[in-house]
Amino acid sequence: MHAVPGQRRAGEHTDYGSLTILRVDNLPGGLQVKLRHGDWVDVIRPKGGFICNIGDAMARWTNDRWVSTLHRVGVPPAGAPTEDRISIVFFHNPNYDAEINCITRPGEAAKYPYKTLDSYYLDKLMRGSFGKEGFASNQAQQPDRT
Repeated sequence: MHAVPGQRRAGEHTDYGSLTILRVDNLPGGLQVKLRHGDWVDVIRPKGGFICNIGDAMARWTNDRWVSTLHRVGVPPAGAPTEDRISIVFFHNPNYDAEINCITRPGEAAKYPYKTLDSYYLDKLMRGSFGKEGFASNQAQQPDRT
């Protein structure tokens, strides 16, 4: 079986919750993040470590001091050795009725209106986008990870 050119295991998106912790194999075609200037880069898990993604709820709570990064999962490049992959993912999500209010510094304006997690998540689903329009990950400047 071969992947269609441009196919992804998971398209670009942000996670709606607060924190995602991943333990993945460092094999070609895995997790990628989008840098501030628009390039996609592979995420390499440190030996014995984990990968942590900030979610939209945390970005809103921190008023974008912490950024919910766009990410995707690719497919191995043609000709790459085929190996079994093991990924373990833990999603930490606030309760659906949790208030997702910006926690601001003195004199700082909130970047987002008051919402509960369920109303935010419903808005995200209704727009049919998990990272392309109006979410914390795109309103904030992406971190420079180069």
